[in-house]
Amino acid sequence: MSEKVVYQLFELITVIFEAFIVQQYINGFFERCVKTRYAFLGYSLFCIGLSFLSLFYRLPIILVCYTVLGVFLLEYYLYSGNILTKFFIAFFFGVLMISSEIICVGIVSTLGEINLEDSHKYGLPRALMITVVKLVQILVVKILGILVKRRRGTNDNIEIKGALFLVICQALSIILSYNIFMTAYNTDGNLTTTVLLSISAIIYINIIVFWYFDKIKTAYEYKHEKELVETKLEFQNEYYELLDEYQQETEALWHDMKKHISASYKRIIPTRFKI
Repeated sequence: MSEKVVYQLFELITVIFEAFIVQQYINGFFERCVKTRYAFLGYSLFCIGLSFLSLFYRLPIILVCYTVLGVFLLEYYLYSGNILTKFFIAFFFGVLMISSEIICVGIVSTLGEINLEDSHKYGLPRALMITVVKLVQILVVKILGILVKRRRGTNDNIEIKGALFLVICQALSIILSYNIFMTAYNTDGNLTTTVLLSISAIIYINIIVFWYFDKIKTAYEYKHEKELVETKLEFQNEYYELLDEYQQETEALWHDMKKHISASYKRIIPTRFKI
């Protein structure tokens, strides 16, 4: 299998990772998807279009514009909210993509043994750059979502604690990706099937880690809400029992008052009307 074909397969894998990053980004700003049954279709169409552009039209400006438009359309059709807010969120994702890629490419090319010109061509250096950029992007997107929810007051401590775990996970993933690159670079310098499988495994592990992180957070939120409902129900039961006790005491008091009034009335009437 030629290096170009391997790189094209790598592009298709990173497109799936890109769609997952977009999903994590949008979910960080919106509470929930209002059209869940159409979500898979929407993200699948996004992947198909991005795959076509990645394989045949690799101009960065085209990819960025398509991604921003795709994010906006996914927000527009799948999530509720203000249209201007959705546009701003989609535009900000484009800025995030560009800035993170520039920073990551600059750092990796400076610290690593990578020529900056090689990072824009088919091959191993470009594959490493894309991998590092995506690993950094998904971490930034997740932390950004945590900060947004924290500002809204809907964030739980489990996300704050879990952010440290995600940072360590991404740092180890980047180090592992770089070691894979250096091994391949010192061997034959080509993007081989073995390297593709290794990088794909790192991407797969990242998707699973972030997916399970969301599942754990959802389970924690469900447990927390269940505990709140149970506590509220317990308070309501205590309140109803207290009301019932007060009602019984009131009825007993009213019964005693009626007996007392009736007895007093019987004593007074015969005395006043006695002939």
